[in-house]
Amino acid sequence: MREAVISALAELARRDERSAEMARMALDTLAPDRKVEQLTQHTVQRFCWYELPLRFQESHEDRLFAARSLGNLFSLLQLYRYAQICQGPETSALLTIHHENNQAGRAMYERLM
Repeated sequence: MREAVISALAELARRDERSAEMARMALDTLAPDRKVEQLTQHTVQRFCWYELPLRFQESHEDRLFAARSLGNLFSLLQLYRYAQICQGPETSALLTIHHENNQAGRAMYERLM
C-alpha cells in the first residue's frame, strides 16, 4: 500500500504541488510509515477534529486546505469514507468554530466523537 500512497501523492502533486505537500504533512502525522491500511475512522476523525486545529494554528485557511488536501489524497487512494471525513461539513464547521472559539471547538469535537 505504501507504493499506492507514493503514486497518489505524485498524482496529487501533478494537479497541485501545495495540496500534495499539505497532504504529505498530514499523512506523516496520521501514518508516519505511510501504512494507510492501519488507519481507522477514529484516527482520521481525531486528526481532523482535534490535531489539525492545534497543528495549523497560523491560519484558518491552512487548516481547511490541509483537510481538503488530505481528503483528495484519500480519494485518490479510494478511501472514500476517510475522504468524506476530511472534506465533510462536520470538519469544515468544526474548524471554523474552533477558529472563532477554542472552547466551543473542543466541545464540538467531544460531541462529534
